[in-house]
Amino acid sequence: MAGIGQWKSKAAQDAYMKAYASLSKLWTIRYIEFAKAGLGYRTRTPWPQRLKDEELQAITAPALLIYGSETVLGNPERAAARARRHLPDCEVEIYPGANHGLLFHGPGKDAVLDRILAFARSHEPADLLTAE
Repeated sequence: MAGIGQWKSKAAQDAYMKAYASLSKLWTIRYIEFAKAGLGYRTRTPWPQRLKDEELQAITAPALLIYGSETVLGNPERAAARARRHLPDCEVEIYPGANHGLLFHGPGKDAVLDRILAFARSHEPADLLTAE
């Protein structure tokens, strides 16, 4: 796989590929479990505070930010612009017509899931790589 480093060993690469292959089989089960867990979720109060610009700039891990254009929890365009300004390695997707629950319902949920999986596949897990 192309990326930021080399595999520590063939065994590490094989283990990753085997785990990835099983992901597609397990995803449906995990997706259902994840969705059910979210049904009983209640947010804590007070709401978490927004990160400062300097805190965002300190994040070095690749980030995928996904917004529904119709969310009532904020302004996706403004949040996307701020993320692009301050996150060093950031990809942003705004799905038209989707709301805050875009991963769980709506016509674009499969596209959202495909985008998340594509992002995950495009980045090698750091714990299987040697340091450069």
